Amino acid sequence: MLFVAVALALASDGRAQTIKLDGSWRGEMERAGAAIPVRFDFQAKADSISGRFTSETQRTMEYPLDKVAQTGSNVHWELGGSLIFDGVASTGGIRGAFREGNGHGTFTLKPAKLPPPPYRREEITFRNNDVTLSGTLLRPRGKGRTPGIVFLHGSGPESRWGTSLFLADRFARNGIAALAFDKRGVEQSSGDWTKSTLQDLAGDYLAAVHFLQGQSGVNPKQVGIYGHSQGGTLSPLIASQPGAVAFVIAAAAIGTGPIYTQDLYRKRNDFEDRGFTEPELSGAMALYAQWIDVARTGEGWDELDRAIAESKNEKWFRALGLPQEKDHWLYKWYPPVGNFNPLSLWEQVKVPVLLLYGERDRNTPVAPGLAGIGQALRKAGNPDYTPIIIPGAEHNLTIQWHTGEPFFWWYVAPGYSDLLTAWVRSRFSRK
Repeated sequence: MLFVAVALALASDGRAQTIKLDGSWRGEMERAGAAIPVRFDFQAKADSISGRFTSETQRTMEYPLDKVAQTGSNVHWELGGSLIFDGVASTGGIRGAFREGNGHGTFTLKPAKLPPPPYRREEITFRNNDVTLSGTLLRPRGKGRTPGIVFLHGSGPESRWGTSLFLADRFARNGIAALAFDKRGVEQSSGDWTKSTLQDLAGDYLAAVHFLQGQSGVNPKQVGIYGHSQGGTLSPLIASQPGAVAFVIAAAAIGTGPIYTQDLYRKRNDFEDRGFTEPELSGAMALYAQWIDVARTGEGWDELDRAIAESKNEKWFRALGLPQEKDHWLYKWYPPVGNFNPLSLWEQVKVPVLLLYGERDRNTPVAPGLAGIGQALRKAGNPDYTPIIIPGAEHNLTIQWHTGEPFFWWYVAPGYSDLLTAWVRSRFSRK
């Protein structure tokens, strides 16, 4: 009904002349009285339209739209598999409605002319052995050589689009060259991260560092890395190698021992947040811990099969999401990942380190992580590390709306990108 009302309003508007869905459009999305500034960039071809979404508030830049279509003045696009937009395009702009699950709202957009950024942008490729990796390189304009930064990936199929490119843009605007690229097996990069070791991924990151170090206008002695979650946890794999990088920014990095310890912490918090009672939580976590042991050792299958059979009727069972097929890719991938302990590598990191955590992180233990990595860096004789906890922020360093609160759009922790760029600039200047 909301979309129908918008369409009828436009139909009675004398300006409602059909226009082609193309170019950049700025405006806002509004839901429950809360508005957020957004930008959509469309590219119209003879037989198709593609689009990208940018929201500086939600630290997202040029995230690809899943589907874009135009029939007459009616336009439709989808974002992230859950946000669905329908509207009417005219010379007066684009107006319409969106829905996401049970939530809905309206949006208004007007044509926008974007000023050129203060950096050069290049779509690049580089190689790590037989894997070709595709990315975007942003180099500040001007004379002299700049520091540089490479963005590592979190767990799962992560591309350059969204957060990495957004932060790369912020670094480049502050005089720091930045390289964001697609994880192997994602978007335009070849390979398969599900069949790769952590050392394979570290090799990709080192290849990216070497690529950036070799670019004109970049100071090869001032190139560092930024990693969040899995990326932050893997950062000492690169930084522990003498002379490999000039600095490390690690956000939400695991510092409590092997990665599987964080897995248990994350799952317990997830079940608490779902509202399971303590007896239910105890039963679910007992089975999950048993599954973790099998996944990381390859032993105890018979006992696990019996435990699963006994638990299948529990209401929490499906929420565990356990892959039970013994040939599932996870069982080859998990042992080296789950058993990986980054602390011994942190003991070899000699370069400046910025450690960041969200105060409300429910995925990674904050205080023990800071303590573990801090102790390891002290063993390394490295006094130049800066630990910071971001107030009110969650695992991904955002401030989130929760059910029961007055609605607001989640947003990146205020000043986060400024903190990152200022920390690098305080240690490395353009020369």
